[in-house]
Amino acid sequence: MNAFQFFYKSLFDKKVIAYSRFQPITKALLHVLMVVFIACIPFIVSLIMTYVSSINQLEESLENDIPAFSLRDGELQAEVDEPYVNESLSEGVFALDPNNELTTQDLEQLGEGIIFQQNEALLFRYGSTHSVNYSLVGLQEVSDTELNERLTDIKGFLPFLLAIISLLMYSGVLWLAFLGITILAFVALLFRGTRKNIQYRHMWLITAYAMTLPVILFAWADVFIGGIPGYFLVLAVLCMIVYALSAIPKPKQKTK
Repeated sequence: MNAFQFFYKSLFDKKVIAYSRFQPITKALLHVLMVVFIACIPFIVSLIMTYVSSINQLEESLENDIPAFSLRDGELQAEVDEPYVNESLSEGVFALDPNNELTTQDLEQLGEGIIFQQNEALLFRYGSTHSVNYSLVGLQEVSDTELNERLTDIKGFLPFLLAIISLLMYSGVLWLAFLGITILAFVALLFRGTRKNIQYRHMWLITAYAMTLPVILFAWADVFIGGIPGYFLVLAVLCMIVYALSAIPKPKQKTK
């Protein structure tokens, strides 16, 4: 059975998951890398769509009559007493919020757009929010008129920036996956009972394959359905349930 067949069957076949304790550790590591990559796909796609649409909204807003603003020492300076929200764009909104008054609930009502806050810009798209520090894109010192000229440079830098953010996101999720597998495998080891031949390595391998369906399912659901309360706790419980369903069979008793 090759790696792709093993991956496919680990989604539903408890016997394959139990058998995974005999897999080489290198194959298990590659399996986790692939699972995390598939789980990150919707996040990366959402990230790209959010950044591209936000840049377009900013470009359209700068062509309209909006309050004067500037960035000085990486801090927003705007001639507004309350948050300015421009909802007349062809798609999404543009907002100036120098005092960080807009809340998460306000963003949900606005739908999608870009908000310039005191020390960072918020790019949001139907529940998905990404913050960008002004210094990250070289906007510590810029006026609204100069920003319009800088957009060309930002667009050229955008693919590189998205690649870096995607890689950091993948690395972070991968680290959490390995940490979760390590902890869950240790917990599973506590329930091995009298089967002393079952070692921690076996538990780690089984847990790595048992998390395939829960991780992918929850990651995609979190993007397309919305935030799941107690995400990591629910995911850990589900992984343990899958592990329990694919428990290692007890050795057959020898007949006298």
